[in-house]
Amino acid sequence: MTTDCNLMLTFGAALSLAAALLHVAVIIGGPSWYHLFGAGKRFVRAAERGSWYPPLVTSAIALVLCGWSLYALSGAGVILISSVVCLIYGVVHLIGLAQTWHSLV
Repeated sequence: MTTDCNLMLTFGAALSLAAALLHVAVIIGGPSWYHLFGAGKRFVRAAERGSWYPPLVTSAIALVLCGWSLYALSGAGVILISSVVCLIYGVVHLIGLAQTWHSLV
């Protein structure tokens, strides 16, 4: 039985996507999550001050990981690009909502 799906590429794509989502969770979790997942002291302090730098860098890392995931998925013969792009858009909106939630309530 032949398949167009490469199991290792699919697994690698899933790992990259999981790491990307974890980075998004760290942004939402805030300074304590940055510390928990090993960010440096200066980075954590910047997050505590509400600096734009930590979430920007973490978002960039998440986007690169998503890109790797999409690239691996396309090589694995799995077509999920539009779904993943929609997921990314949704996550970006969720981050924006989380950052402004206190002023909405």
